[in-house]
Amino acid sequence: MASAAVFALLCAGFVSCRQTASAPLAVRHYQYADSTQFARMSISADLPDSSDAVSGAVRRALLSVLDESLGCVTLYEPGRLFPPFAGKDDDTEAFLGYYRDSVFAKLAGMAREDARERRAYMQEDDDLPVWGYDYALKQVSDTLDRLVFLSQSYIYMGGAHGGLTGQGYFTFDRKDGSLVREMVDPSRVEEMQPLLVKGLLSYYDSFGGTMTEEALRERLQIEGTLIPLPAWTPYPDGDALTFVYQQYEIACYADGMPSFALPLEEIDPYLTPAARRLLGR
Repeated sequence: MASAAVFALLCAGFVSCRQTASAPLAVRHYQYADSTQFARMSISADLPDSSDAVSGAVRRALLSVLDESLGCVTLYEPGRLFPPFAGKDDDTEAFLGYYRDSVFAKLAGMAREDARERRAYMQEDDDLPVWGYDYALKQVSDTLDRLVFLSQSYIYMGGAHGGLTGQGYFTFDRKDGSLVREMVDPSRVEEMQPLLVKGLLSYYDSFGGTMTEEALRERLQIEGTLIPLPAWTPYPDGDALTFVYQQYEIACYADGMPSFALPLEEIDPYLTPAARRLLGR
């Protein structure tokens, strides 16, 4: 990391107040930022900040999410850029500080090497790209029954544009802090095709006009005719289950992140047992 890098740490503790829960989860917000000539980075995280069993279970799961997300920045294949944090996981600032320093050291080094190669081989000198990485782990909702967090990142590595990625949504049972890993049964995706088509049509119709199923299938960039479930686990929002596809997952970059909400009464037959218990179905 360049010695001239400016490091800003804003660690502001707060309690997230959700009126829908009888005992809102105490959450602390952590914010970090750093920059050099050719790279900039920000990391923000919402983490449970109390000693009860539910908070502890959720916190441990989210620290694992952080490790998996931050340990492979810039990699397109499975692997790690640096070892996991070896200290105690109850020392949150040490944990996050380790990933802050490790991620930025790798990012800044790769950006510096990219600038060197552009100057040497491409005769570029002016307006060299500044690599960027923004990671956020944020609390989405806190209700009587469940907690939802989103793990998402944006990365730009000097190309035509950056991209959003991450692990998506994580839904926890409010009673015991357990993570519901699957909301719908993946073995029944073929039966769910009419609902997925309906949802995607509503997404594209939201931009104006009316899309037919035939036009939708011509637009999608998938192999065969079976529309897959999104890689991100759908998450509950009110009386619906929200599905979000990542950029390039089923459509071109210009189509953004296709997303839609399906009412629970429609998706009910395809819920997993764990989702049924969580949603009281």
